[in-house]
Amino acid sequence: MKKKILLIHSGGTIGMTRDSRSGVLRPDMFYASLLKVIPEISTIADMEVEIPFVLDSAELNFQHWQKLAAIIKAHVGTSDGVVITHGTDTLAYTASALSYMLPDIPIPVILTGAQKPLSELRSDARNNLINAVELATAAIPEICIFFDYKLMRGNRTSKSHINFFDAFASPNYP
Repeated sequence: MKKKILLIHSGGTIGMTRDSRSGVLRPDMFYASLLKVIPEISTIADMEVEIPFVLDSAELNFQHWQKLAAIIKAHVGTSDGVVITHGTDTLAYTASALSYMLPDIPIPVILTGAQKPLSELRSDARNNLINAVELATAAIPEICIFFDYKLMRGNRTSKSHINFFDAFASPNYP
């Protein structure tokens, strides 16, 4: 039996498309058709999608972290894990905040994002999202970040590169 995973979309490049006229990234209805865009996810888990807000991650504040924590708490017992898609600018801050707000979380909560939107050639979004969902089905009861083939503790990670796919690191900590 497949596990049930809650996907919380909070914004960020992962859920955007490039405007063909201006070249500017704009929020997209990507999550409305998630299983059509990435059908492999349906073989990993049964997905439920919740979109509490769609913001540039630089605009997130403590109230947004409280909302995310409340959504996660409300799904403990009904979901086997949670994936949060998030902008990369403050993804590490959100992961750290959630790790202290939910210190005894009994399910995996995996934050991920992308340096390029899913709709673009050679995007990292597909890999990051598929792997985050797979990790959310594992027995890792803590807040983590998955990015560019690395799983890192949420409160031990920082953004290390603004342009590379290998954008996050956990210096001085495994």
